[in-house]
Amino acid sequence: MDEDEENLRQILPMATEILKSWNLFVNEDKTDFTHVYLAKSGEKDTNGKPLTGSEEWRKSITLGSMLCSKADIQRRISLGYAAFNKYRKAWKNKIPLKKCLILDEVLVVSVLMYY
Repeated sequence: MDEDEENLRQILPMATEILKSWNLFVNEDKTDFTHVYLAKSGEKDTNGKPLTGSEEWRKSITLGSMLCSKADIQRRISLGYAAFNKYRKAWKNKIPLKKCLILDEVLVVSVLMYY
């Protein structure tokens, strides 16, 4: 695997053609190049803050998921909480429990798990 982004950009059209022959399609305009690395202990960013655990790649979202599992879980919890609060009025109505559980599954859990 190459770490030089310029080399990877040059390989992309060839990879796109090869993958197309396998019925796998690459949208080159949406292709992101992410440098995944672990900061060394004591390494700091330009503001003097420690880089360990807050590397730039941890914020990258690919196919709806963040590359960093911890950040992805926190993001999904926030999205689920927002979805739950969006339908606050529905939860306060006198809807039968069975219907509430169906609504929760469709409106909240789906966002929490798959958004």
